[in-house]
Amino acid sequence: MGLVRVQWNDAEAGYTVAYDVPEMGKIDPAEGNGDAASFYESDVYWRLVSDLDGMGISSELRAI
Repeated sequence: MGLVRVQWNDAEAGYTVAYDVPEMGKIDPAEGNGDAASFYESDVYWRLVSDLDGMGISSELRAI
């Protein structure tokens, strides 16, 4: 399981995202997730965007 951090960034004037995948060995390249970035893009990003929208953090406030 990965860890996603969302925090306000004054320089970007928006929320930025950082992520870690501490258990890389559990990511299966056969499922199209070969590294942390591809895992984030294919499995985490869309859930994160949905959660942010649900909290009222619209795309205008995201510096992703």
